[in-house]
Order: sequence, then C-alpha cells, then structure tokens
Amino acid sequence: MPGDDVPHASTVGLVPAHAIRESADPGVGTAALYRGAENDRGPVHTPTQASQLRDALLLAYCQPAVGAFFNFELSDERRLRGWQSGLLYGDGTPKPAYGVFRDTVAAIRAGQVDCAQAAGAG
Repeated sequence: MPGDDVPHASTVGLVPAHAIRESADPGVGTAALYRGAENDRGPVHTPTQASQLRDALLLAYCQPAVGAFFNFELSDERRLRGWQSGLLYGDGTPKPAYGVFRDTVAAIRAGQVDCAQAAGAG
C-alpha cells in the first residue's frame, strides 16, 4: 500500500520555508481527482516538488542543528483550496516526490550522503 515504505515524521523532519502547492499536471490524468478552483496562481509541479524535497532533505541532514524533517501532508486534499503538498495524489497514487523522498531518506540512513555535494550545505 502506498505510504507503507515512507518514513514517519519521527524518522526525519523540518518544515519547508514555503508550502509546496501542486495542481494536476497537464497530461497526467489526475485533474478529475480534485474539485473546486486552484487558489495559487503559481503552483509547483510534480518534478519541481520532487527536486525541492530532495534538496530540502539533504540540506536538513547536513545541518548539525536540524534534528527533524516534517513534510506537510502525506496525501493531497481533494479540494483545490486545500493543500496539495503531499507525496501522494488525493486517491493515494504516488507522485514523483514519493519515490524521491523514500530513496533520499534511504541514502541518508545508509550514510551515503556527501554533504559537501548537497546544495546549500557547504
């Protein structure tokens, strides 16, 4: 089941500086999952969400004073005026950020991160 292999908030955590907003990307076939009107004129699309989340995880890991990483919401709300910052679409289907989150946390836990190469950590 999606979400079973995503680490819980107690594993990693940090609140991002801005909320990641996501609208259904054209051609992905997810527009029917959501209802209402988008209230953000510049939502972050899924590939950008994935790369920003990876960079945030690595930056947080490489900062000695950061003790936790929190990603707001596991799955999107279905109403567009709500939050679409999850790792899963409203129906539970994984977004690209889901695999990136899982793989990045696995690399961190395995000690495979070179903080000298992490964006902003140097």
